Amino acid sequence: MGFNTVSEESLIDLQLGGHSQRLDLSSAADINLVASHMLSQATRSLYLICPELDRKIFDQDNFSSALYDLARYSRNSDIRILIHDSTDAIRNGHSLVNLAKRLSSYIEVRTLGDDYKSFDEAFMVFDKRGIIYQGRSKYYDAMAEHHHPRLAQELEKTFLDMWNHSHVDPNFRQLHI
Repeated sequence: MGFNTVSEESLIDLQLGGHSQRLDLSSAADINLVASHMLSQATRSLYLICPELDRKIFDQDNFSSALYDLARYSRNSDIRILIHDSTDAIRNGHSLVNLAKRLSSYIEVRTLGDDYKSFDEAFMVFDKRGIIYQGRSKYYDAMAEHHHPRLAQELEKTFLDMWNHSHVDPNFRQLHI
């Protein structure tokens, strides 16, 4: 059973790792709002896989700010992002690109290996507990739960398998001289 509408008010009582309620999301704004909410509560990790860094979701101040806070929360923060292609994000000056370059010790971005080029799902796993899952990445129909450790574990396993077959994206390296 999910909410019909997602708003800041509807998220107030939801805590990452707390009692879970399925949220049905239907727009980029919904995904951005819930992702930023969960990310602002995360203290350890974010695993994110998406074909590209959708500007409507990830190039927003609330998401960038929450990601920055997680990266700076602890030297043990583990932020990993897998994408198909970073060309558009690099060309258009995406805020996540700039953040990943500035905080390259905390945020690692890789490109999916050839075996996964047809992978069309998108998902995020927050602190091994919270998840947002899109069955088809080009559509904004998604589900989210603030506490679903079993599904989070399954998605994390899928993510790590893909991570181990991915390539470092040289576009995200920052040279310090």
